[in-house]
Amino acid sequence: LAGLKREFGSELAFWGGGMDTQHALLGPGVTLQSIEDEVRRNMEVLMKGGGFVFAATHNIQHEVPPETTLKVYDTAVAHRRYP
Repeated sequence: LAGLKREFGSELAFWGGGMDTQHALLGPGVTLQSIEDEVRRNMEVLMKGGGFVFAATHNIQHEVPPETTLKVYDTAVAHRRYP
């Protein structure tokens, strides 16, 4: 994401990239903290200089527990303000 933002960030807006729904929401080692860390890290990269709309990169699958989906949403809302 950082390379894409660096190369194209002044020319286009990013819609998505806030969360990798295929790998970061399910599987071994996934915790609410790891989800928060990924959302915050992606937002910090993509928000620099503006032009970012938070969205998942794919649909959130039905196997994802509701508390996981809420953690993504709550983290995005908590860090939604541009510096």
